[in-house]
Amino acid sequence: MGLTEAQQGLYERKRELKEQINELADSIKKASNMIMSADLVNMKRVMRRLDLADRNDVPTLKGKVACQISASDEIIVTEMIFSGLFNDLDAKQTAAILSCLIYTDSKGSEEGVTRIAK
Repeated sequence: MGLTEAQQGLYERKRELKEQINELADSIKKASNMIMSADLVNMKRVMRRLDLADRNDVPTLKGKVACQISASDEIIVTEMIFSGLFNDLDAKQTAAILSCLIYTDSKGSEEGVTRIAK
């Protein structure tokens, strides 16, 4: 059972459209990679300016500390540590400052306030 001329034409059109889809997908991927590489270059520049990485993009001690911090903003906490902000503070003052940097979602914080009030 052979294909009619109309079916062959439709099949050919389908094959052409699939080829166009693949070409467009490839061009989207290339454009995305270019954007991401530009973002990466900018991120590396910022890291060097903040002394988180050296000229060869190797993390400095400051950069390694920032990698280990899991707070709302690792870079701010690292800058606070390396600027000596905590040197003259007692434990309560340090805890008060650091408590401002802990992320909690709005639902979680409402539940916490309710528990504390009871």
